[in-house]
Amino acid sequence: MKRTELFFSIFLVPLDFTALLLAAFVAQKIRFLDVVEGFRPAVYTTTTENLAFYACVVAAVWIFLFALAGLYSRRITDSFYNQFLRIVAACSAGLVFVIFVVFLHRDFFSSRFIILAAWFLAICFVTVLRIAIRKVQHLLFRYGIAARRVAIIGTSGTAEELVAQIKLHVDSGYRVVVALPPTEVSLLTLRELVNKRAIDELIYADARASSEERALFLEFSESNHLTFRYTPDLLHSAVRRPVVNVEIGIPLVEVPVTKIEGWGRIFKRAIDVVAGVCGLLFFSPLFVFVAVGIFFETGRPIIYVSERVGRGGLFTFYKFRSMYLKDSTGEQYGGAAAQQLHDELVATSGSRGGPVPKVANDPRVTPFGVWLRRLSLDELPQFWNILKGDMSLIGPRPHLPWEVSRYEKHHRKVLAIKPGLTGLSQVSGRSDLDFEEEVRLDRYYIEEWSPFLDMLIVLRTISAIFRSRRAL
Repeated sequence: MKRTELFFSIFLVPLDFTALLLAAFVAQKIRFLDVVEGFRPAVYTTTTENLAFYACVVAAVWIFLFALAGLYSRRITDSFYNQFLRIVAACSAGLVFVIFVVFLHRDFFSSRFIILAAWFLAICFVTVLRIAIRKVQHLLFRYGIAARRVAIIGTSGTAEELVAQIKLHVDSGYRVVVALPPTEVSLLTLRELVNKRAIDELIYADARASSEERALFLEFSESNHLTFRYTPDLLHSAVRRPVVNVEIGIPLVEVPVTKIEGWGRIFKRAIDVVAGVCGLLFFSPLFVFVAVGIFFETGRPIIYVSERVGRGGLFTFYKFRSMYLKDSTGEQYGGAAAQQLHDELVATSGSRGGPVPKVANDPRVTPFGVWLRRLSLDELPQFWNILKGDMSLIGPRPHLPWEVSRYEKHHRKVLAIKPGLTGLSQVSGRSDLDFEEEVRLDRYYIEEWSPFLDMLIVLRTISAIFRSRRAL
């Protein structure tokens, strides 16, 4: 989701809340009109203050239902008809909630007319509001503002028709930046186009392409954080949970990379900020204890600093040093000699192959470092990475550049989100997992993310740390 789309989604929350309050107050005004009173006299009255309180409570619940219905996560390029159906469904679910509460607590609110009128008016007001916002966005699109910048790859007539339809529907939210046949596109040139021309979305429209070519462009989109769409005749086994888009006359299908987009990303970042602050404050006594232990065992530096690869590229990664200084890899530590020792240990004592090898009973780790690693205390400085935004509390583990350079295509999916301090693979076996199994678990997390899954991983992380403590 583009930042402008995210802005409008956030902006819709207070607007929807206001529309729901307005629906409640207008419904009350209508109920006490003379014409309505003459038809059916009112037997229930309430003060404006009470109505305001009830309306605020109900509106808050309805906003939550709107979010569950996806009304704050849809792009402007999606069908408004589908959005209207979501509005009706969410408001109807809210109506059921109100009826249920009134059934249990008759004194809460008992005007059936106001309840039903407010439900109908809420649908009308929210729909009109969405139409107005949509018109504003369409006006911006006509001037080339906030549109999704698209690269179209294809040689078929479908690709040509797609370009023509996007140019015809200037308010669709799309803007074709480049259209090229697959034979003229290499991943290198495409990456340059993405970087130089700020591409948001890649649309693949070539029915004659092989499945390998399609998979190649899909993998490229995932690793470069682009939305990937294609025409329906290109449906293949790599596509999961397609979302159809029909706003520009030609149906398109989106391949969802992760649910951590839009409001999901906002929610996850908010949790990360809280976790970063709380982690640094809560564990500050341990920071001092660990720093003193490392200093008296092997001296300075206390913190091991290296470069890791995250969602946005390279970032500075922090952890407590758990190896002897001369054996720590990196130019500022053991240098070439340490790297050579690492390679020898991987060859002779490697407990796991693949792009990210592990060394069993690593002799480079200090006695105090063994204890730190067993309790995962060496990872505590990464709360600073989380607070900075380089990492998340939960996600795939970050790897070194030379390790990432050895990834196979399907491994690069783990770069679609920020790396994490803990994650599904870490709580499912930690260093005992085969790398392919680790990637499989990380891909599952990326595709199936939910707040509940994050909560479950946090609880399992705490459990794993306490199991390690008992093992000492």
